[in-house]
Amino acid sequence: MLRKPKPLPQRFNRTVTPQTRRLVQRRHTERRKYKWQRWKRAMQQWQRKLARLRPFLTRILAGCVVAVLILIVCLALFSPILDVREIVVARSDPRLNSVLIQDAIRPLFGRRLPLLSVEEIPSLLTTELPDMHRSAVPDLATVTIRKDYPSSLQIRLTLRPLAYRLSIETTGQTTAPVTPSAASGSDFLTKDGLYVSYTAAQAGSGTMLPQLTIVDWGVKPDPWKPLVGADVLSAMQKTEAALATDFTQTVRSRTVYLRAREYHLQTESLMLWFDMKSPIEEQLARYRLFLDTVPAGTAKQYVDLRITGKLIYR
Repeated sequence: MLRKPKPLPQRFNRTVTPQTRRLVQRRHTERRKYKWQRWKRAMQQWQRKLARLRPFLTRILAGCVVAVLILIVCLALFSPILDVREIVVARSDPRLNSVLIQDAIRPLFGRRLPLLSVEEIPSLLTTELPDMHRSAVPDLATVTIRKDYPSSLQIRLTLRPLAYRLSIETTGQTTAPVTPSAASGSDFLTKDGLYVSYTAAQAGSGTMLPQLTIVDWGVKPDPWKPLVGADVLSAMQKTEAALATDFTQTVRSRTVYLRAREYHLQTESLMLWFDMKSPIEEQLARYRLFLDTVPAGTAKQYVDLRITGKLIYR
């Protein structure tokens, strides 16, 4: 039976001399150097082996890369994993009709997601649907599309902003709307002149927009079609801003004559007639001349500013 270990008695402990300490330190240093040299030689041997195996490993790596590429191509062409099975359309505006959008993007389901071109989607949304006489999103402004692999599409739509509430008058009458949607909703004009029709709930704050009256149309306007040229709208808005800043006059109503390409602005006291044939600055200069030369209250109904070199008023 072994006895339990006990510390060495103090009388048997020997004092470590400086020579012994230096000897031990030198042995430890030499041992570390030996281990480092041994590890270094082992690494050099592996490097020489890898250098001999490099051509073989290069062929193996190239084969793996080709196999991976073939696998990816096969997955993209044949695997049902990458079929479009989900399309999420962010309904960021109440004017978006989800039912019509579903009908428009239905052909995308089952398509190969990697091979699907995002340029196809805007054309699907703006192409006229059969038996609907309109597209899914006729007033589409921008489309943001993101592919979420393996089988999902994320779509965010932005619509053209509304600029005016629209009233289309029958020729020869005063306030008789002829729009097909007058009974079911409200008519609006976008900033670039597109005629759109939405219910009050869909338009939201659009019901508080200024009103624009359309007269003198050749063919009865239909919703979801361009109605007023963007140049006419831009000139009219520029004229309104000039009347507010230079003449401190507020426009109460606006009337656009489509075929004549002119617009009439009703201020607090007079109706001002403008057209697109001469620059706005010249017509405003004629109006300033009218204010400077004609006594206030002489004109009761309108001032015609369209004719160069003349001031016509009634």
